[in-house]
Amino acid sequence: MNSTFSDFCHNIGLSEASAVQIQKASRQRTVGDTDEGSRIHSFCIAAQLSLGSEKVDVPPSQTCIAEPGCIVLPHTSNDVSKIMKIINFFDVKFAIRSGGHSPNPGWSSIGSEGVLLDMQKMNHVSLSSDNLVATVGPGARWGEVIAAISPRRVAVVGGRIPIVGVAGLLLGGGYSYLTGEFGTAADSVKNYEVVLADGSIVHANGDENSDLFWALKGGGPNFGVITRFDLFTVSISDVWYEIMLYTPDQAFHVLDAFAQWQQDKDFDIKSSVTLSIGLDIITVALLYSTPTDPPSCFKPFYAVQPAQVAVPSTNGTSAQVYEMAYGVVSSEPMRHHVAANVADFGRSRGGNPMGIPQRAHQWWTTLADWREAKDDELVRSVTIETTQQWKKLGIQRGSYLPFTFMNDASRDQNPLASYGADNLSKLKVISRKYDPSQLLQRLQVGGFLLLRA
Repeated sequence: MNSTFSDFCHNIGLSEASAVQIQKASRQRTVGDTDEGSRIHSFCIAAQLSLGSEKVDVPPSQTCIAEPGCIVLPHTSNDVSKIMKIINFFDVKFAIRSGGHSPNPGWSSIGSEGVLLDMQKMNHVSLSSDNLVATVGPGARWGEVIAAISPRRVAVVGGRIPIVGVAGLLLGGGYSYLTGEFGTAADSVKNYEVVLADGSIVHANGDENSDLFWALKGGGPNFGVITRFDLFTVSISDVWYEIMLYTPDQAFHVLDAFAQWQQDKDFDIKSSVTLSIGLDIITVALLYSTPTDPPSCFKPFYAVQPAQVAVPSTNGTSAQVYEMAYGVVSSEPMRHHVAANVADFGRSRGGNPMGIPQRAHQWWTTLADWREAKDDELVRSVTIETTQQWKKLGIQRGSYLPFTFMNDASRDQNPLASYGADNLSKLKVISRKYDPSQLLQRLQVGGFLLLRA
């Protein structure tokens, strides 16, 4: 038996008999198989033998539909470590899925040309005894996180929709109902447990691997596989909220109210507004991070008579906000206000690579739904043109800011480059330090990779 192969098998905990089984299975592939297909098959067999067959799903046929060579469901960081070592040895392409919420094709999936790491089994959520830190697995979803910790009257700065996965949002920066008060979700991370490209397990925080810690806060999937997030909690349990619906002919009045709210010289950082403008309805979701009567900061919205109050003025729990918002707030073009203190808060937590402008501004997201596949390219071209028009108007009026929020970016955009030349260069240096062979850039499918920035 080849000594290199024997050493590899020993490194992932396989017996000599298992090593022979991998070699035998590889030789039994059919004549028409490509070298890539043989390597993927060998990966899947090695993963089954190393992790256990219950953690690796190998489809019975790979010829009829585009599906991964196999789906690996790790339960622990040691599982992920073994997976990365097997990927290294067989040089196979792979994708990683946390919640799979991104609409970008291929961002959390892969066809028969590679394997899929599905993190759904690593969905643990726990709180420290003093309630100051929540430990969360990459496969958890934000609704699960809030439901688990809210009984102890704390919250975390996380996603606004319950089905969104934890890992993708945190690695892309993360906008929250609480961002105005506590910064981006990425800035709430105290510590990452990371499996690097070579399979080694490290921690990244303010004291240990601090450069990696900085890079992970908005740097995307470029540095390793996160197997644990330790998040600072905030002492918030009950909040105030209300949701109002307006008709499309009220759009300019609603937009004017939004402008008045965000331009208030005494802007209240406890306030949050989600503004969604659709073809049939305009949704305004108001939230205040402590129980109260309707806050005075929202007066501009009350000056516009709503067509309907979908959710009346309510003091409730943060968990109730998640349950309520998902059923009411639509997936239409949205505006997100970013207060001037968001960048400052990031710096106070050790900084991040995003280069968020140090002034009050807003992020615009264009989303579209359609029924027919034949309209794919038409709809896509319209959304791109709409985005370009907003950019053009911003430049003409001197208000354009060259920042692209990764979590909401389309595959044709380049959020990493928008972080600024210095930060992009630093990210690439850190990538080469922790992944010298650049495996994550060469073999990982999907995501905003530094290789393409």
